[in-house]
Parts: sequence; structure tokens; C-alpha cells
Amino acid sequence: MAAALALIAAFLFALAPVLHQKGSLNLPTISLAHAMSLVRLVGEKMWLPGTLALFAGHLFQAGALDRGDGA
Repeated sequence: MAAALALIAAFLFALAPVLHQKGSLNLPTISLAHAMSLVRLVGEKMWLPGTLALFAGHLFQAGALDRGDGA
């Protein structure tokens, strides 16, 4: 069970940056110096699923660590 949860977590950790990258491709420029860059990122339709995939990956990883045998 722990191995399956870990594989799902790994998939979600790989999926999240792909969705974030896809969401940011439509933006002309992104700069940490401008707060509007973050607002534009949040407005992109692929950014939210990427963030949800990242959080879900952490949950699955925690589940895998909880169910692992510790060996």
C-alpha cells in the first residue's frame, strides 16, 4: 500500500510543475518584483490544478510515509 501511495505522490509531484509551466506560458513576463505577476499566475486556468496536484502529492507522500514499515 505504501509503495502505491508513493508512486501516486511521485506522479503528482511530476504533474504539478508541468501544469504550472503550461499556465505560465501565456504570460508575457513574470517577475518577483511585481505583485501583479502573482495575480496573473493565479488567474491562469492551469495554475490552480497544478497547485492542487502539488498539495495532493504532499498528502499522498504523507500517507505513504505513515503506512511504510520504517525499514
